[in-house]
Parts: sequence; C-alpha cells; structure tokens
Amino acid sequence: KREEFEGELRGARHGLADSLTPPDADDAERSSSFHEQGLRAKEGEQLTETIGAIDDALQRIEDGTYGMCEDCGGHIPKKRLEAVPWAKWCVSCQEKLEMATA
Repeated sequence: KREEFEGELRGARHGLADSLTPPDADDAERSSSFHEQGLRAKEGEQLTETIGAIDDALQRIEDGTYGMCEDCGGHIPKKRLEAVPWAKWCVSCQEKLEMATA
C-alpha cells in the first residue's frame, strides 16, 4: 500500500509541474492553473501524511504496539485495521478526536 501511495505522490508531483502557468497565459488560464496547482499540492500533502502514517504503523509493528490505540491503550478492532491498516486510534477515540477538531 505504501508503494501505491508513493506512486500516486509521484503522479501528483508530476501533475503539479504540468499545471504550471505558461508565461503567455491570459487571466482565465492563470486562474485555472492556480486552482489546479492548489488541488495537486493538497493531494500531495494528504499522500505525504498517509505515507508517514504507514511508516508509523510499520514502526508500531516492530515495537509490538500495532493494533493498540495510542490514546486509551485499548485494542483497535481487526475490521478497522483491515480498512485502515495505519489506524492509530480505536473508533471511539478517533470520533472524540474528530469532534474536538471540528
């Protein structure tokens, strides 16, 4: 999965380079290019964060703490780990975190 995300990140970076505004662009082209660059940059940020989360999960496997919630210390359900193998929190703690940041 990590390799898949790295490939997507390379694609996003390539797309970002392709979306640079040509020097002779008019205002509409500049606006469209700027919007596209913002989307590509955001996509790259999200992929970079996910790759970091995967690296963290791999470290937790080595440490023997994989599958344990980083907040409450409880077990993260197998179904959650199958859906999001890099999950750091159980569902309850994840919901609390999301409510606190909303």
